[in-house]
Amino acid sequence: MKIVVTEPQPISQEVRSILSEIGTVSYGPFEDRALEDYLLDCDILMVRLGVYIGDNIFRVARKLRYLVSATTGLDHIDLEAAASNRVKIICLRDCPEKIKSISSTAEHTLGLLLALARSLPQATSHVLNGNWNRNQFWGHQLQGKQLGIVGFGRIGRMVANYGIAFGMQPVAYDIDTSKIYPPILSVSLEELVNTSDFISVHVTADPENHHLIDQSTISQFKTGSFFVNTSRGRIVDSRALADAVISGKIMGAAVDVIEGEEFGEINSDPLVLCAREGYNVIITPHIGGATVDAISQAELSVVSTLKEYLSDSL
Repeated sequence: MKIVVTEPQPISQEVRSILSEIGTVSYGPFEDRALEDYLLDCDILMVRLGVYIGDNIFRVARKLRYLVSATTGLDHIDLEAAASNRVKIICLRDCPEKIKSISSTAEHTLGLLLALARSLPQATSHVLNGNWNRNQFWGHQLQGKQLGIVGFGRIGRMVANYGIAFGMQPVAYDIDTSKIYPPILSVSLEELVNTSDFISVHVTADPENHHLIDQSTISQFKTGSFFVNTSRGRIVDSRALADAVISGKIMGAAVDVIEGEEFGEINSDPLVLCAREGYNVIITPHIGGATVDAISQAELSVVSTLKEYLSDSL
């Protein structure tokens, strides 16, 4: 079988060894035309987030059977095109037991919570500009604050545990209430946003979750709260969230994801513009899962799952 890996750096030797057992591997990065040439007789395509896999890719890769992505979200893939071309997608949702210990996104979420509450980026810039005035940066401690978690899957559960370690009081909303266990209180989305001091989003980018956090929901946020999104940009109405920051409805927002980022559509995003104007908005370039540890474990998980799937298919 012919395998194409679009973004190979860094990729562990263990993953490379498994791929070489499966077939002949070509590693990128590729120029657009060169990538299309490699895809002509490609059986397995392994991707990250740097290349959008749309209908144009499937039209070229007529032999493609498997698309492997070491991610939970799949909004960098045209799922309808994949289905119509009978391409099997293998992602982290297919190997939940193998990724239980991957904590990078949850850790990044906690870092954003702390950065928002203590104005860390602004304080750093203040010092680098030659100033030293602590009175401009009175922040908020996490101890005793309510942490509202929207989506109580693997990452949501980790964030809840980190919140407890900091003395916070987590509550959670999930469409599947059976996922939520004591001491975490299960609440409605309306109650969560009405009462939480910090709100953190951890849901999948399924169509039904598009703009789950919309203007109507944001209008119900507790005044003076903080908001964090490390799931997917399309979950949140950026314009409504930026307006809430500008109006003072909420004290700040931190996001690791922007709607349209897979198409390079970030510069005109309302949150980006809001951050440029000096409001308490922190934006990171989708680095929640971007640690050496997490990427290595995630890619090993999906590649070993691919190997198992191929063995079972024989």
